[in-house]
Amino acid sequence: FHSLDWRAYYVYQHCTDRRVRIDALWLNKEGSGATLSRTKAEDERSYPVRFSERAHAGGPPVALCARKQDEEIGLYLVQLDPLSESPDRMHVGIDFGTSHTTAAVQLGDRTKESVDLTPELSSGTAKSAALTVHVSEDMRHVKDPGGALSQGTWFPRYVEETVGDLKGLWPSEILTLEEVASVKRREPEILDWQPVRDYVIPPAGVLRKDLAKHIIANFKWNTSQEFQGRESDLRRIYLDRLVEQTLAEVFARHGRPSGNDEVQFTFTYPLRTATKDVKEYEGTLRGVLKDGSRSLGCRLKLHADVGLFDESNATRVGTNRFGDVTMVGDLGGGTLDLIISAQDGSGLAFKDTADSAKLGGNVLLKVIADREGALPPGWGADPDTRLTQLAAWVRAKGLPALFGVEEARIGECAELGVRGFDDALGPSEGREIIGRYFFLVGEFMARSLTAYLARHWLPKVTDKDRDSLRIR
Repeated sequence: FHSLDWRAYYVYQHCTDRRVRIDALWLNKEGSGATLSRTKAEDERSYPVRFSERAHAGGPPVALCARKQDEEIGLYLVQLDPLSESPDRMHVGIDFGTSHTTAAVQLGDRTKESVDLTPELSSGTAKSAALTVHVSEDMRHVKDPGGALSQGTWFPRYVEETVGDLKGLWPSEILTLEEVASVKRREPEILDWQPVRDYVIPPAGVLRKDLAKHIIANFKWNTSQEFQGRESDLRRIYLDRLVEQTLAEVFARHGRPSGNDEVQFTFTYPLRTATKDVKEYEGTLRGVLKDGSRSLGCRLKLHADVGLFDESNATRVGTNRFGDVTMVGDLGGGTLDLIISAQDGSGLAFKDTADSAKLGGNVLLKVIADREGALPPGWGADPDTRLTQLAAWVRAKGLPALFGVEEARIGECAELGVRGFDDALGPSEGREIIGRYFFLVGEFMARSLTAYLARHWLPKVTDKDRDSLRIR
């Protein structure tokens, strides 16, 4: 928490025993110094201690009182550790992708690192360098079929370990606590949704049989059919949570900004995004940083009051060797973004070329989900359900576990209620689709590189210089 402004991060009330209600006493700067938040009998899920005007407004909790009905059964003081202050400027970069989102932080000129969102109870992790993502240290309470996770009673971002390819990845999805169909029937005011009470960002490894009924995806741009016209609001509530949890880990590891220092943010967007969509996105981001400033008690701003770069140019790298031509490809869920650049030489300057094509991995998954027979029997009855299941499978197990292993039985996922193929011939159609997809990606990159060399590099160099060409 930010002690000067009585702010706390992610303070939720929850008890593993549903018969017990928890009252929280928390510091309140605006009132008499402390406020009692009392749980109602019908409250079964976790919920923010106080959430108003799109921000966590509760201060740090100083005590908890447990009660059954009106009988108090325990009073517990909360040990508070004030955050240290960081002397360095903070700059956070966020890549809000179509299928996944990642974040990184730079502190002054000395530290650059990804934000891994490490669970507090992850093995070998120092407690001071981890993010508290659940309230129960009883793993079985969370993980058992009847536990908090499966019942939807605790969802801020529970995961026991984040390892390998899942480290630092957020699905660009919103998981609603009610079924999406039920939420839509009420025509809700999305900006009134509260985290955990109404929605969460699911961990990358969350798998549930009814997952497709609770997921809202494809809201990065105004193309969704589920909440048509409300994508901007969905983006705002998603990015609100993303920014808060990202900074919670950064502050826990490195301390909060000192004095009046600002945390500067940079976001990316696909190269070919329409100008009006970029402007709308910028407006959303300014709202998100305004919300975060109120929640976290420090000033959040777009870097240099701009803070937006297209994904192609954001990945530009180069060398100091004349003759080097560098191509960087960023294959995401929605697009394949390219940047091609050449190292300048004596009296020679070369242009950079950026391009973007809608060849992201979601295209591959959608083709597989739409194709009858590409997935084993027992998967969802409709393409949208199969696509949700397939995306969850890929995050948790990877495509090779379904299509790429030559053995009699290829994987299963009991949590999703689906299984792999019974024999090695079953996934042949899926492997063929995958092969064609990556051939198309490779061909697009090769054609782009050939065009760049023919138009921008070869006409400027001598025959002798051509021998120095090296593709990176």
